[in-house]
Amino acid sequence: CPKSACTTALCETHCREPSRTGRRPGAGLSHFLTPPGDRAVACSEQARCSWNRRKEPDMNEWMRHLVDLQDLDLRVVKLKEQLAGVPAKSKEAEQQYAAETAALETARKAYLDAEMASRRFDGEIAALQQKKKDFQSKSALIRNNDEYRAAMLQIEMCDHAISECEEKQLEAMMVLDELQRKVREREEELAAGKKRADTILADLATRQRNCEEAITELQTKRPSMVEGI
Repeated sequence: CPKSACTTALCETHCREPSRTGRRPGAGLSHFLTPPGDRAVACSEQARCSWNRRKEPDMNEWMRHLVDLQDLDLRVVKLKEQLAGVPAKSKEAEQQYAAETAALETARKAYLDAEMASRRFDGEIAALQQKKKDFQSKSALIRNNDEYRAAMLQIEMCDHAISECEEKQLEAMMVLDELQRKVREREEELAAGKKRADTILADLATRQRNCEEAITELQTKRPSMVEGI
């Protein structure tokens, strides 16, 4: 092929001067049967294919490094998302425990109020009983029938009032028993809630520590991975 038509280093063997035998080194029969223009094109194609074969491994290696870097960045993003969710989850666990604590305090206050109301009935009943005794003592000294009937009426009224107070006191005691049961339930719920909150907070602390360590490790690897691209 004419030297002006062959521009690649790969066809150097085809462009040498003929040997003593009249054949160019490396040139087969097909080389002499191929027109000069076609031989130039063939040499150019051979050069391009050889270049692509040399370039293909480098391209594959570059792509692999790029995918690895993208995978590392994606892992860092996911770890940071988990890390960002730790404060909210911690606050949620603390708020739930605070709500259970408040529920127990409310139940205890209701129980104490009911207990005080029940004790007030004790005072009222005691006062009515003393009033009844007074009327009974006075009735023994009364000689007038009208005054005696009036005293008996007062005693009867005291008995009626005492009966009403005792009924109300019984109702209050039933309410008190129910409130006491609720207090025990709230105490059990709070105890379970404390264990749950402690477990959640401990798990979140572990997650935060692991995420921070993993992020630091991945970010340490990143510069060397970037240099490999």
